[in-house]
Amino acid sequence: MIPVLSIDYIPKRIPHREKYVKTLTSLHSAVLVGPIGVGKTLTLFKAFSRDLLRATAYIYRTKYSLLRELVSRIVGVPRRGVRFEDLLSLLIDTSMERGLVVAIDDADYLIKRGFELSDPAESLFESLVKSDVRVFIVIHSRYYLQYITISNIVEYHGYSHSELEEILYSRVEEAEDLIQQHEDEILKWFLRNINDDVIILTSRIVGCDTGGSGDCRLALEILNRACMYAYAEGRGLGEEHVRRAYLDTLDPETLRTYYESHIL
Repeated sequence: MIPVLSIDYIPKRIPHREKYVKTLTSLHSAVLVGPIGVGKTLTLFKAFSRDLLRATAYIYRTKYSLLRELVSRIVGVPRRGVRFEDLLSLLIDTSMERGLVVAIDDADYLIKRGFELSDPAESLFESLVKSDVRVFIVIHSRYYLQYITISNIVEYHGYSHSELEEILYSRVEEAEDLIQQHEDEILKWFLRNINDDVIILTSRIVGCDTGGSGDCRLALEILNRACMYAYAEGRGLGEEHVRRAYLDTLDPETLRTYYESHIL
């Protein structure tokens, strides 16, 4: 794994998303809408840093389990059997007291699960908004906006190939900074072997203006896999490694496993 290509890595620079950070910091609450890998969660981290209290509904798909997870991150794991209303009050009171920003990521799953259980997720959203807690809700589809009573909508779109190129080059620059701080064999190999051809090809495969999804996480994964293939073979990094890595990601199970293993 190349550290600067991990989707868990929080980069110093976030090309083409700086304005989103400024927008988020200026808002009390908002809904962030956009497909996977376009910078929604990253900009939340950059905007609010240590004040961010986040949980993902991809894992916690009921109101109670998600609320319990949020509370556990600030006051420890509550005992089982605590009422939903008590957890909600604890979350609101503690967030207000500490100036925390509550983020519910992948809220599409929470809303869909609410339909199945006849337990609408909207009541949780409404309670948080009415309490005056700063809350940011992240969804993938505009369809779910109708279930969220927050007027501020921040829309994200897929990255173009030129934007992805700039992002990948910025990760190379950050690798150069990291290598100055401590020796790392894999980073040294990466800096010796990374080249324009593989960055351009990766960006064109994924760029939303060149037939791809515009998913930056996918671009990082393809380039990282390409590096691992070349490193394991003891060869220089080439376009053939990028193409091989891309073929891996065409397998839905491979992608699902990868994304699930990196959900915070």
